[in-house]
Amino acid sequence: MTPDDELKSAWKAQPLPRQITISADVLLQHIRGNKARFTSEILWSAVFMIIGLVVFAFGVIGFSIYMVRQGYPWEAMSGLVLLGMISLVIAAYTTLDRFRHWRRVSLSAPVLACTEESLALMRHEIQLWGNVLWWLLLPLAMGVEAAVLALAWTKGVHWLVSPLALRTLGIMVILTLGGSWFIRWYVHTYYEPRRQELEALLRELKSQ
Repeated sequence: MTPDDELKSAWKAQPLPRQITISADVLLQHIRGNKARFTSEILWSAVFMIIGLVVFAFGVIGFSIYMVRQGYPWEAMSGLVLLGMISLVIAAYTTLDRFRHWRRVSLSAPVLACTEESLALMRHEIQLWGNVLWWLLLPLAMGVEAAVLALAWTKGVHWLVSPLALRTLGIMVILTLGGSWFIRWYVHTYYEPRRQELEALLRELKSQ
């Protein structure tokens, strides 16, 4: 029987009107289980994201070097190099953020401390992804636009306002704002209810 099943059984066994008298061990197992699943979820999502950014960065930088060796002007490839560097910076920032918070996670803390740690981690995730426009989406969009403008510059200044450059700018604006909205919606839909539950549980624990 899982901790969730034990909680449900304990609740159903209470006489009406029901009073919550759950074993501290069952509650602790439930909190630790949820915390372990959430930390594993954010860890693996960060790992895949970091690997993807690093592979992409070295791919575009390597492609730029190859094209310059083939005779293309380095000015045309400078935007792609900048995009690769931006991706590496984002990957480094994500790695540092995860390392800084992961080392604080303890799965053997008592009930109150475990709840406080879970709430702090949840609040950090909400803040981090709530600001995703500034540390992820906007820098990448600027890098892509810089790559397009660098290519256009080699064909003449008038290409900077060419239909291709303007279309690319419009697409990047739509993708950036749309991606920001979707991520914020996801955070509000799935993370905010968890935060509210943890805050309510923490208030109950401190009132005992």
